[in-house]
Amino acid sequence: MLPLDNFYLLRGVNRRVSACRSCTRRKLKENYDALPKEEHQARNRKAYERRKQKQGLSLDAPDGLLHIAVTRDEVKTAALKAIGHVPFRISGVYAIRNLKTGQVYVGSAHDVRSRWGTHFWRLNQGNHHSPRLQRAWNRDGAECFQFDLLEAISDRSILILVEQAWIDFLHAFAVHGGYNVSATAGSTAGRPSSEKQKQVARQRALASARPYRVTWPDGRTETVPNLRVFCEQQGLHQSAMRKLAAGKQTAPHRGFRCARVSDVSG
Repeated sequence: MLPLDNFYLLRGVNRRVSACRSCTRRKLKENYDALPKEEHQARNRKAYERRKQKQGLSLDAPDGLLHIAVTRDEVKTAALKAIGHVPFRISGVYAIRNLKTGQVYVGSAHDVRSRWGTHFWRLNQGNHHSPRLQRAWNRDGAECFQFDLLEAISDRSILILVEQAWIDFLHAFAVHGGYNVSATAGSTAGRPSSEKQKQVARQRALASARPYRVTWPDGRTETVPNLRVFCEQQGLHQSAMRKLAAGKQTAPHRGFRCARVSDVSG
């Protein structure tokens, strides 16, 4: 005897099938394997057409491939047309090239098509992480940019190394006139920050800092506005003090105890 959860529930009627789940799956697989290959292709094609018609999308596909559009937005359609020459699920190094100036942005991804969609979407939204690429996109328009697959790489462990070689070869770093914000692949090291960005970062850090009530080893208490600064000055571990404040640690840390001001006042 098996529980009822091992039997599929029929839709529309309040009863279950007579065979268990494993037997039902085995029977369905046997029936599917017995069909010829042409029947499988016909069924897949019909399912594809039904899905496209339900979404209200066109069945036209360039270069004989079935490019599945995930939305009816014209921006996404343009992105898929621009990347139509790159196969699905290809990892490698790519470039976004300005046809007017010849400047390039070089990157790498495990799925190049998906990464291009992300770049295209952010550039059209106006919030791309490369300011120079965003300004050129706004000035010249999307039609002046071309997406190229520089090199397809099957070994993902060397992806960053190959990307670095292409960055150096094409002079893609911003100092040399390219659109990359960093000279090092896979890192933001070397990216200069303006004084305005530094000031905004300081204000966010101060706004997010919570006051803590710290008890010293001699018993005196002190309200600390920034726990990180206090731990650096006293040579304490910030993680241990935060565990004390959250109640995850009971033993004092080097004689110090810590609690949130909201918890103490409450």
